[in-house]
Amino acid sequence: MKNLIAPFLLLFSVGYLFAQDAPVSYQNDIGFNSTFIVQGIFTSNQTPFSLMYKRYQGDNKAWRLGIDTRVAINKTDSKTSSSNFTDYSSGYVGPVAGMELQNKIDKRWVWYYGGDVLPYYSFNHQKNFSNGELVWEDEYNEYGLGFRPFLGIRFDISPRLYLSAEANILLNYSRVKNFSSAVNDPAPTRDTEATRFTFSANPASGLFLYYRF
Repeated sequence: MKNLIAPFLLLFSVGYLFAQDAPVSYQNDIGFNSTFIVQGIFTSNQTPFSLMYKRYQGDNKAWRLGIDTRVAINKTDSKTSSSNFTDYSSGYVGPVAGMELQNKIDKRWVWYYGGDVLPYYSFNHQKNFSNGELVWEDEYNEYGLGFRPFLGIRFDISPRLYLSAEANILLNYSRVKNFSSAVNDPAPTRDTEATRFTFSANPASGLFLYYRF
């Protein structure tokens, strides 16, 4: 009996291993930009983060849906009557929607391209204190819409995990509001609104880690 069980267990184990390596067609990817982990360690008051979900419509085409965020906050803990300091907060939030097309290079490498649309909001608020009293305020707010063509490279670590990096060109149209004022002066030093168009070329600056399911 033991002589029959041992070969059976061996065949079952080998079959299980081959089944694990068999190609599987996954329909969903979810990942995040791992840069925020490194920057979070060395820069505690800054927390950039990007999350991306992909839904495949075929072997090489995927819809993309995600969000990009950045936050930086500096708050003074002790506000005594004799202290001079500056408190500030800045941030960015933008949902992302787009599509990518993928092309295999070999078994593990894939290059891809596509485009995203990004409505967004960003801000930068600053308060200056003298002798513990607020003396100056500065506020910057921006609402915009961006288009981001991109080109990326991907490395498959395993059938379910992969790393990717993207370079992009970003075109933004936005409305900007600026306000500055001395607290003791009722008339603001600056109170303006404007629209602007910006263009930037951005090299790949971080790695995305994705899980497929």
